Amino acid sequence: MISVQDLEKLAATAKNKKTSLWNEEKTKNALILPFLKCLGYNPFDTDEVDPEYKADFSKGVKKPEQVDYAIVIDNQPQILIEAKKVSDPLKEHTGQLARYYAATDAKYAVLTNGISYKFYSDFDKANVMDQTPFMVFDLLNITEESMDYLEMFCKSDFDAASINAEFLAINRVNAIKSRIENDLNNPSDEYVKYLMKNVFNNSSYAKKAVEEYRIAVDKACSMLLSDMKCIKSKEKSNIGENTTKTSDSVSYDEQEYLSQFSEKEVDLYNKYKAKICSDKSQIQIRVKKVYVNLVKERNIMGSLVPGDNLYLTVKSSLVPKGVDTKQSFIRDVSEIGHWGVGDLEITINDNADKETKQKVDAFIDAYFSLT
Repeated sequence: MISVQDLEKLAATAKNKKTSLWNEEKTKNALILPFLKCLGYNPFDTDEVDPEYKADFSKGVKKPEQVDYAIVIDNQPQILIEAKKVSDPLKEHTGQLARYYAATDAKYAVLTNGISYKFYSDFDKANVMDQTPFMVFDLLNITEESMDYLEMFCKSDFDAASINAEFLAINRVNAIKSRIENDLNNPSDEYVKYLMKNVFNNSSYAKKAVEEYRIAVDKACSMLLSDMKCIKSKEKSNIGENTTKTSDSVSYDEQEYLSQFSEKEVDLYNKYKAKICSDKSQIQIRVKKVYVNLVKERNIMGSLVPGDNLYLTVKSSLVPKGVDTKQSFIRDVSEIGHWGVGDLEITINDNADKETKQKVDAFIDAYFSLT
């Protein structure tokens, strides 16, 4: 987990020393290496933070190029970091970083000037770095949401399958959101026709009829956008009321989070939270924006996601040997978008038969060492 206080101190350093960090080396030492330390990596351990990491895209034909740092986890480069001086706007270096990315087995690449951290991967095409970053972290504009995402790259929390699934889900939501916003701002003929059919059961798509309904659609969309702006403004004024900054991370109020679910859904969540967070397991919860992380000694073991069913995500790498992960209630979500940390998803259905419930409980007992 990240210390918010340490990041805030680093942000203060960035503000105070920005004008004096006029070259790349100064930026690395004053901002980038301390940032990696905030994420739990040891910048003085070259087996973990490997400086001047060789990117041999010519496969030995030419002298390898070097990327500033590679974060090495389990003896494999996972994150490449290309550093620039603090005043660099980072607009002209993605091609350089893409070459490095293609020449290594790293899953992620970061372009940074010590203040802005642009995270890239190959979500669009395998082994080819995407042209646009999937996440940008701004040290001078730290938000609860950006902290949630950044924590996934901590040494203690790093799990590539979980990161990929999380951002795949986010990308899908953003794509849908963008389409809805576009339809509200500029209703197309297809959107007007859709509303005619589904709201008024009118399939008369003559040009005159569409134009008549468009007047109502435009007005309704305008009113809805106005209402949304008012809600957003009110939420902005209340930022911080339902979140708590601790020395470890940003957390959300559990009761506020659970208020969106039915009584039955909350009861099922509480039942399994009590089971998992026992004195023996030493598991604690950390409420995030859309799910609840299960943390043991600063390491995220998995997540609980309430809903019609309760979903428990766990890491396959932490499942004890001999425990069956091919059971009917366990799904491999490593290649699909989902909420929560982990690459296995356990469905907890309160209406399941007795045998299935017993198997679910046995799996949870084994995973969290409850027996």
